[in-house]
Amino acid sequence: MVERFTEKGQWLARGGLVARIAELDTVEIEAEVPESSIASLREGADVRLEFDAAADQAWIGTVSRVVPQADLLSRSFPVRIRLENRVVDGVPAIKGGMLARAWLPVGSAGMVTVVPKDALVLGGPRPLVFCIDATDATHGTVRPVEVSLGAAVEGHVAIRAGLEPGAIVVTRGNERLRPGMQVTFAPPAE
Repeated sequence: MVERFTEKGQWLARGGLVARIAELDTVEIEAEVPESSIASLREGADVRLEFDAAADQAWIGTVSRVVPQADLLSRSFPVRIRLENRVVDGVPAIKGGMLARAWLPVGSAGMVTVVPKDALVLGGPRPLVFCIDATDATHGTVRPVEVSLGAAVEGHVAIRAGLEPGAIVVTRGNERLRPGMQVTFAPPAE
């Protein structure tokens, strides 16, 4: 319960508020997007988020709705982003009213290094991926590589720094890996 509007034993008016309850397993963030950028934004697009109150963690949400009516003064469109919250010992990492910064997939096209969003390990102090140092075509050892994230687009996230193009990254089971572990992998598709 976030807020209580009545006391025990109090009479209520028809339709009167009793309490405000918030569920924070999934949160919705609203971002204002300028009209010059709204044309290339689609529902279901991945969005990288940052929170000052959770600066040591990286977050990936999904555009759940692009509101088709602009604010008449600012000429910006509300975009709603859905995010699965991390709840540890019953305490949500993201709480109602926190300030978020959203990195939306809009802008000019260019060449970037990308990884599937499943390759990211986001629970630690910095986002990372596990790279495989191959010993042969299907075996190798893993090493964590801290990365700097860019925009998220269609199931992939741009890597601004930390990863060399062509690196083999782990996309499944990476949360359980430790540096130096031996792995078997399917050769990457060409």
